[in-house]
Amino acid sequence: MTTANESPTSDSSSDGMISCNACNKEIHFSASACPHCGAQRRTSRYKSKTVAALFALFLGGFGGHRFYLGQWWGVFYLLFFWLWLPGIIAIVEFVYFLMCDSVKWDDRYNEGIPAGPNDKSSGVLIAIVIIVGGFFFIAIIGILAAIAIPSYHEYTLRAKVQEALNEVEPLQGRIERHYFEKGAFPEENLTMGLQSLHIISGSHTVTITLNGIRINFGDEAHGLNSETLILSPEVSDATISWRCDGGTLENRYRPPFCRK
Repeated sequence: MTTANESPTSDSSSDGMISCNACNKEIHFSASACPHCGAQRRTSRYKSKTVAALFALFLGGFGGHRFYLGQWWGVFYLLFFWLWLPGIIAIVEFVYFLMCDSVKWDDRYNEGIPAGPNDKSSGVLIAIVIIVGGFFFIAIIGILAAIAIPSYHEYTLRAKVQEALNEVEPLQGRIERHYFEKGAFPEENLTMGLQSLHIISGSHTVTITLNGIRINFGDEAHGLNSETLILSPEVSDATISWRCDGGTLENRYRPPFCRK
């Protein structure tokens, strides 16, 4: 005869009954507790696949589901969570836990003994997992936003600077032709047939001086307001090249070839 903590063998009765090791009365081998004396057959707490799945979903990147299942190697999730791979694995495990057959689940994690009346998933525990996981999720989103939003803002400003440079290129060509025809660079916008306040890209303006072209960034480029970028022509061996490291614009917003 098997004990209350063992699966039935050939010595068990044909209907799957075994003896309780506490009161010696017959109970079914799948019973989580003896209905006669209340003795628990399981040597450890019942592990719910619903709770494990929620841990995997909300705290899986930190190994929460593995710690819940009593598996020490959940520490590897915790050590490498910053690589994002543990989180991806946890999402796959979340789906697996939900789809796993209950009998197979109990065989693997609950000594083959199904949940008893006192082993059902606690609504309070599930709520705690969701709330704590929600806080972790919000915190991670906040960290990502703190990194991504400034980076995106800088990217958009660099794009506006590049757009302004692209729109000024035809004017640079006109200034070069003026130099070769007149032997001198133009002194102002009117010399090139432009209005004194030549507008490009919405509110950005261009001013021609003896030193070259000055781009003034306006209100549309939030973060660049009133900043300037100066393009200076340099003559060498009958060719003209342009420097663009002048002005008040910060280096981080300039193209690499325009940085000081």
